[in-house]
Amino acid sequence: MAGDGGLWNHGNWIWKRALADRPDSFLFLRKRFSLEHPATEGHLLISANSAYLLMINDQVVGFGPRATGSDEYSNVDSYEIGYYLREGINTVGIIGYYTFRYENNGRLLHPAGVWCSFSVDDAIRCDTDETWEVYPADCFSAPRHRAGGLFSEFCDMRIVPRMWRSAGGGVEHWFHPDYIVPVGDYGTRLRRYPQGASTVNESVRFHRIGHGVLQEKANCSQIEFSRVCGGGNSVTAAEGYLFCACDCEMPVRFFADDSFRFFCNAEEVAVERSVNTGRPRVLSLKRGWNRLLAAQKPMRNSMGILLIFQDHTTVVRSQPDEDAPAGWLSDGPLRLPMCEFSGKMKLGHAERVLIPAGEEYLTDPGSFWQFSRLEITGKDEIQTLQEGDFLLLKLPRTIYGFPRLEIEAHAGDVVDVILFSELLSDKHPLPSQLRENTHTVICREGVNGMQTFHPHECLGALVAVRRASGKVNYGGLEVEELTAPLSSEAFFHCSNDDFNRLWETGRRVTRRAAAFVPRCDVMEEHNYSLIDCYMHSVNMMLVFGDYECSSALLREFLEGQLENGNIPKLTFSAHFVPQIGQLFILPVWLLHNYQIFGDEGILRRALPHLSQLEEYLNGRLDEHGLINFPLRFGAVADNPIYHHPRAILTASNALYCRFLLSAAEVHKCLGEEEAAELCMRRCRRTAKQLCDTNLDRESGFFAAASCDGELILPEDFLANFCTIYGGIASEEQIGNFLKKFFPTVTTALPECARHPYWYWLLLETLFGLGRHNEAFGILRRCWLRRLGGDSGAWRLADDEALLEKVDFSEGVTVSPNVFLIRDVAGVRIGRPGHELIFFCPGTQQAEGAETSFSTVRGRIHVKWFKTRSGELDVTIDSSYPLKVVPEMSPEMLATTTFRLGESVTLHNLVE
Repeated sequence: MAGDGGLWNHGNWIWKRALADRPDSFLFLRKRFSLEHPATEGHLLISANSAYLLMINDQVVGFGPRATGSDEYSNVDSYEIGYYLREGINTVGIIGYYTFRYENNGRLLHPAGVWCSFSVDDAIRCDTDETWEVYPADCFSAPRHRAGGLFSEFCDMRIVPRMWRSAGGGVEHWFHPDYIVPVGDYGTRLRRYPQGASTVNESVRFHRIGHGVLQEKANCSQIEFSRVCGGGNSVTAAEGYLFCACDCEMPVRFFADDSFRFFCNAEEVAVERSVNTGRPRVLSLKRGWNRLLAAQKPMRNSMGILLIFQDHTTVVRSQPDEDAPAGWLSDGPLRLPMCEFSGKMKLGHAERVLIPAGEEYLTDPGSFWQFSRLEITGKDEIQTLQEGDFLLLKLPRTIYGFPRLEIEAHAGDVVDVILFSELLSDKHPLPSQLRENTHTVICREGVNGMQTFHPHECLGALVAVRRASGKVNYGGLEVEELTAPLSSEAFFHCSNDDFNRLWETGRRVTRRAAAFVPRCDVMEEHNYSLIDCYMHSVNMMLVFGDYECSSALLREFLEGQLENGNIPKLTFSAHFVPQIGQLFILPVWLLHNYQIFGDEGILRRALPHLSQLEEYLNGRLDEHGLINFPLRFGAVADNPIYHHPRAILTASNALYCRFLLSAAEVHKCLGEEEAAELCMRRCRRTAKQLCDTNLDRESGFFAAASCDGELILPEDFLANFCTIYGGIASEEQIGNFLKKFFPTVTTALPECARHPYWYWLLLETLFGLGRHNEAFGILRRCWLRRLGGDSGAWRLADDEALLEKVDFSEGVTVSPNVFLIRDVAGVRIGRPGHELIFFCPGTQQAEGAETSFSTVRGRIHVKWFKTRSGELDVTIDSSYPLKVVPEMSPEMLATTTFRLGESVTLHNLVE
């Protein structure tokens, strides 16, 4: 970015030494400076290990960085900050978050802390060094539930430094950083992230759709070990006692984020080696006192173990005595591995610690509200809440950003904010699948303004008062939206409202996906799937004119290839995961970028990577020319045959054929006819052999696989689709496939057939083959049912109310916008670089359509409609010299009126 050239490779990574060996820790950082005049421009670069939230003069600016797969570098985000600066005192405020990342040999991958460098009007220059101010952010550090790689946020407003990020500052005593690591050594180096940083755009307020009261509390008992042991690698145990009047079996649910073992009267009830999401278990209780025993190896800030009893009168006592305090007695650390822990073990340390079990100590409030009984009492605009009251709120659309709550309360009052990314209803305000999005505010006296550190995708919220000493005044909940820098948005509209709704939902999903910040600080890895990136980049180019996105994502994948043959998943973490089943898309993506940019250099620079993949895949061929890698994406049925070492999978080999066909096209574009012919020979050999082994001649359908000459899962959807996409299926087989799997709009489809990957690739194939009517039928069937109303999100499935959350795996960002411009508006690329386009309007699907979008050369505008007499009126304009080839019947051409801009000329196919 212009203006920030002098900011690189200076400054230091700064942090607080006391937090440098503490995973899951936060720190406030700030730099104050004075401007004599309003700033005309300002540039800021920032990175963090593991995350930052950037604020300038009390305004949220951005969040990041995008996690990197490189052990050597950390990604840097760039911001223009002149807009946020003003005359007088200015404050750059940062909340930094840090957690460990180690190599296999135990060496720390990256230093803790934040790196930042900024300049203002070339007069002020500031790098992170010992002159910055820091303040421990213990207000965020608390045990909390983690699920799905995210964690429930906690903020104790009583110890947040007042006005810390504003020019006035606060009265607290700040410190200077004492952990300083210069940039330059391995692991400390910086690199610019190839896409622009996402920034806060605007605030959108929640509106109320109901309020209610807590009718019956969930009976919770919390064993929270990190309060007594500090977290680490040691096993800690706790015991408690239940009194029962008679022999019985009592249902109980366990929630935890670290492995644990649980015993009742020496009998093992539960052993969990990963996150437990509350599966019901049964305690076999006897008459009298029953001993409960738990062991866990908690990490720092672990939530411990939460028990929810079905019996609302049950109380866990620390001793077998009715007068003993409620709670658990902890013991540890224990000098034995957890696998050797026994339910008969006696806890005998003299200084055992009482773990209170009350509701106020909850680390997983989402489970508390989920299993409590709530009653909606009205929809009035009430402002004052009391303990047990809640508000049900909703946004006008799904938004990705930072929720911010304003509430007036007394010191110590506890308010929970539960965020939803699905449709809400009065009957079901607490969906059980979103427990990770429950956040807790411990209030200070007076007005509290709590904002989440992480951005969240949300549509609705529940604001619930869990504990209050008096009245709580609700001031509002809003989301500060995080958006990517997009400036060339396309326009599409047609006479068919269904297509308009698809366009709008796809546009919103793509926009949120563009702002999504992939991270790897909490999860061990955060994967970007190659096929998701390809489909996302196609829409980013066409819908938002963002041509750098596709190039950047493609470069990330190519640079991530390993020389040892372990072809990685496109991932922004240090953990590369093989995704062999998606390799077929690489030459497809290369060809698409070549068509868009018209730059042969794209193919030439990628050729060594493509050749490496060809060599790798060809090395997996057996003596018959068939490939044996498994297919592991796209909701493939969990069938052992997909992992059988001798199975010949139809889908894998058909996709290998697609890889070879596209690779041959790449070689042809580069004038490498011999390499292209070699790819074609291999493709023909594989296709023939696959037909010989996996095709059922009687039915004409392919089986999912064959093993030792036996066909397995005959007439499989995925197998037959892949033969179509791989260029193996005949015209007759394509027709039979559509008749079988898409006979009517009401026929139920196989589970894997309902995946967005296959919808998208099937549409691309059918439109490419000229089967437009069948393709449009599938477009309506597969995507209209997934419209999430006015939410601006896709449904998880056509028969579920749950909405997809933005991610880059499992097809959740896949949208059909590209087909609306190509096949409804009727504009397709004719030659690389958009020098020439084909025009084929979807007159069978709409009475008229209009689109305007950006290419690498300029902008194209197309509008067509049917007149009352049935003739076609077409307007085509362009900001650059454009050739247009109408793909229309002679009869239609004879009755069509073309209105062309000065830069547009009509051509026929011969020319």
